[in-house]
Amino acid sequence: MPFQEFARSHNEDGTHETTCMECLATIATVGSETELYQHESVHVCDPVNLNRMNRDRTSLPHL
Repeated sequence: MPFQEFARSHNEDGTHETTCMECLATIATVGSETELYQHESVHVCDPVNLNRMNRDRTSLPHL
């Protein structure tokens, strides 16, 4: 499995959230930061979303 990077945040309500930087999906919102690794370790990007994102990126004008 290729390396995936995740962005973590601590929300105002005390929950913790992780987002996949490859597909930009919110992977989990949990009460304890220690729970995030479990969700990240089993995440697989949805190929439909990846294709859509790549198509959208290629349709942007190049500056």
